[in-house]
Amino acid sequence: VSTHVKSLQSQLVRDLKDLQENLSIPFRFQQLKGVTNYICLRDLFFAYLDLLSQVEHAAGLLQRAGSPLYADFDELLCFFYLFSYATKPSSEGSFDELSYWFESNFPEFREIKSKINADYESCTKEKCTYFDHCFLYKARRLAMSADILVLNHALLLSKDWEKEDVPKFHRLIIDEAHNVEDVATSV
Repeated sequence: VSTHVKSLQSQLVRDLKDLQENLSIPFRFQQLKGVTNYICLRDLFFAYLDLLSQVEHAAGLLQRAGSPLYADFDELLCFFYLFSYATKPSSEGSFDELSYWFESNFPEFREIKSKINADYESCTKEKCTYFDHCFLYKARRLAMSADILVLNHALLLSKDWEKEDVPKFHRLIIDEAHNVEDVATSV
């Protein structure tokens, strides 16, 4: 099932969960998102280490100057929140799951997000220390065994569903089909 906007994807996922609970017919579904919608655990860890090294360097400079130690507390809290989120067993690792409160109260998240989102260019796949826990590949593995996929038009149109290592489908439902042409010309 392909939709145009994330809010409709979220609604479909909620509806599918309700159906799963109330139907006697078992089925599996998975929402697929574009690669940059997922947190890269390796990049999250390295961005945190980078912040710590900056804090340590600044602390040394401040101590030599006789100033009190100062670290960007909000940035550290932001990382703690992200680690807490990423380690929850129910987490899908998508930025969409993060609360509005978090994003509105931590403006530094915007910069951090650009450093920790997954991308295929720097991804080392199976060679990565965090591959077994990788949110992107976990979603893709679940999608391979799903009976129903929920995705957006851009992802639908950007993949070569015949050649790439992506789930094969037999039927396609396009919600908001009037938007497909615009998406197709912008992909």
